[in-house]
This record gives sequence, structure tokens and C-alpha cells, in this order.
Amino acid sequence: MKYCKYCGAEIPDGGICTCAEAQNEAVSSKASSGKSVIIYGVVIVSVIIIAIGLFSSFMGGGYKKPVDLFFKGFNKCDSSMIAKSLPESSADEFEKQMSDEGLETIINILEAGYGESLKISYDIEDKKSLGKDKIKSLETSTKLDIKKAYNLTIEIEFKGKKNDKETTTNLTVAKIKGEGWKLLGDVTSLLG
Repeated sequence: MKYCKYCGAEIPDGGICTCAEAQNEAVSSKASSGKSVIIYGVVIVSVIIIAIGLFSSFMGGGYKKPVDLFFKGFNKCDSSMIAKSLPESSADEFEKQMSDEGLETIINILEAGYGESLKISYDIEDKKSLGKDKIKSLETSTKLDIKKAYNLTIEIEFKGKKNDKETTTNLTVAKIKGEGWKLLGDVTSLLG
């Protein structure tokens, strides 16, 4: 048998004393356990949201990822990195046409005009979603299954020790079934 710690009355097993102090304690412990459940729920939901955000930023990359790959590959003279920015159907052909040595030659030519330590950077100035008709036309010409596509206006900056220049160009990026976001069109024109 148990006794109430407040009034000393006998309490049946599993019961609560009827005195005011014991009743207040029972009510406040239920309220605090309810608050704990809410706090834990909020923490769990926050962790899930953060995990989804991190996953999509690192794994997906979105439409900017192939543009990043292209320019990183160009700056590093890495034709295989540039090829990763292209659909599989044109990546192999690109690597046959453009080797790392070929990229180094292009960089050397550009450095002759802009100076050593050439850095090439870009900024996406505008993004326009392509409509269904344009996507169908792209699918026909590329023989790819395209889910979504954008026309990007990109400002490219060539900056060397002697000179710098900004130029604007347009690129098309498309979300291709089974491949993700890729650059479409002739990217070799961007190389020099």
C-alpha cells in the first residue's frame, strides 16, 4: 500500500490521492509531458527538413549543376568533367573531339590575350522556362526524353593579369529522364 507524500492518506495501487497538492502535481506532470512530446516533434520535423534540404543541394544540384561542371572543367582543363555536364549521347563525342591537352591549348591562347592566371567565371543573368512545343522540338532533335528545360542567359567573365572581358551567351539546360540536368547544344563555342 502507498501513502500520499502530501497528506499521508492511503492511496490504492495505481491511484492518485484526492488532496489538492497531489492533484496539482498530477496535472502539471501531464502538461509537461505533453510539452515534451510537442518539443520532440518539432525537433524531429526540423531535422527532417534540414536533411531534405542538404540532400537536394548536394545530390541534385538542379539546373545550375551542369553549368558549374562545365566551367570548373574548363578552368581545370578537365574534359571528362565537362563531358559530365552533357547528355550521355554527346559526352563521348565531346571527349573524342576535346582532350585535356586541347583545353590547355585553348587556355594558353586565351592567356596570350588576357594574361597569365586566367580565371573564367560566370553568372546566370536570366532563366526562362521553355514551353512544351520547344521541349518537343528539342526532344526530336536530340532524341532525348526531356522533362523540363530552361534557356539561360549567362554572363562570362575572362579575367587575367593583362586584361579582362565580359561577354553574354545563351545556354540551354534540360532535365533528361535517367540523367538529370544537362547542357544541350554546341558547348564548344563557349571554349574559345
